[in-house]
Amino acid sequence: MFKNNFLKNNKGFTLVETLVAISIFSVSAIALLTILSGGITDINYVKNKFIADNLAVEGIEYVRNIRDTNALYSPAPTGWQAFLSSFSQCVKNVDDGCYFDNSSLDYSDTTMPVLDMNIIPCSQTCPLLKLNNTTGRFEYNINNNAISSFSRKIEVELPSDLNNGNELKIYSTVTWREGSRNYETVLSTSLFNWMQP
Repeated sequence: MFKNNFLKNNKGFTLVETLVAISIFSVSAIALLTILSGGITDINYVKNKFIADNLAVEGIEYVRNIRDTNALYSPAPTGWQAFLSSFSQCVKNVDDGCYFDNSSLDYSDTTMPVLDMNIIPCSQTCPLLKLNNTTGRFEYNINNNAISSFSRKIEVELPSDLNNGNELKIYSTVTWREGSRNYETVLSTSLFNWMQP
């Protein structure tokens, strides 16, 4: 009688119940780690997308600055023609695009420093930008700096009549690699000859 009473009151876990509990815990932990891993991947993508968008905007601003400098310091229509000719090797769907070598910029130079910047045609692909650890800027010709996964390409659609056209369409494309995938962001705008006669 005592033995039967002991067995009825003993309410411990059986081996099957223990295995079920461990399985539920394992599945929950794996699901949590999967969600956490996906969140970290999304954070890295958003960070890189933010950098790429800013690099694309910077490319358009360089082109705008070149236009404005030519227009302000050269009489019309010479300034607009000089601006168009500086991008003659960057034509969309014809050339491979161009990139800016901004390492030659010297803003202490008061004589149109942005025109000292080299506009270099890309040969098939544009080179990767390097992160300058001192200034936090992305550049090309710097030593001992980390090469990033970002590449910027500038393309233009020239007016059909270079002598009378007053609009230039610009495309600034930034590509980057993250993991095993390639991403790109493309910004475009139209620039006009605001100094036209």
